[in-house]
Amino acid sequence: AATAAAAAEHSVLVVDPNVREDRGLDRASSLGMLRELCALAQVVKASDEDVAALWPAADPDETCRELAAEGRLVVLTRGADGSTAYTGSGEPVSVPAVPVDVVNTIGAGDAFMAALLSRLAAGGAVPTGEAARPMLEFAAEAAASVVSASGTEITLAARV
Repeated sequence: AATAAAAAEHSVLVVDPNVREDRGLDRASSLGMLRELCALAQVVKASDEDVAALWPAADPDETCRELAAEGRLVVLTRGADGSTAYTGSGEPVSVPAVPVDVVNTIGAGDAFMAALLSRLAAGGAVPTGEAARPMLEFAAEAAASVVSASGTEITLAARV
């Protein structure tokens, strides 16, 4: 947490809370720390399950809007239901998941995040509003490539 706080002062901090029940950590303190990291970040990528675990009494859409209103890009992934980008300006932008025959879901979130980071780095700035759509579409293609293959082989053509 201290390293992340220091990094957030001088660079773009991206947080993917990746909440899991099977970790041997104290649940209350680890969830609190993950919420703090999300508050420090300029970019948060979280699944609908992550948001529900971190803010159980809140509506996920409203939680993402509130986080984005504080000046960050928030990307909510919903598996087969696609993803949504929330920014401080404009309405949220949603894209559907790429339809594929799912073979294995391991690595889908990591591939989505890697594609997101690739587009953020290539763009030089955090996109707002409709400018986030191509980034989400690219990330959805990367995730689809992973879930449609055995293991974690990515067949997505490099299009940075």
